Amino acid sequence: MKLDVHFEEIGSSFPVTMLNNEVQLDVKFESLQVLHIDDADYYEGNTFIIPDFVEHLLNTEGKKMRTSVLVSRIPVNTVSNPQGGNTVIIGG
Repeated sequence: MKLDVHFEEIGSSFPVTMLNNEVQLDVKFESLQVLHIDDADYYEGNTFIIPDFVEHLLNTEGKKMRTSVLVSRIPVNTVSNPQGGNTVIIGG
C-alpha cells in the first residue's frame, strides 16, 4: 500500500493530512526530532579521528554530514613488569 501524506510543521505541533480521505492511520510517536536542513554545503573533510595529544577540529558547523564521525579508541596495553605487577601503556 502506498500512502500519500503531507507533513507540515506549525510551531510545536505536527499535523498530518491524508490526501486520501478513505484511509485511516493511527500513529503515536514516543519522541520526535525535527531537523531543519537548508541549502548548507556538505562537510567534505576527514570523518575518522585518531586521538592524539593535540585537539582536532572538524569544521562541520553549519554543514550537512553524509556519514558519522568515528573517533578511534586510544590503544591501551598491559604488560607484566619485573616487580611482579603490571605496567599500563597508553597510546601505543
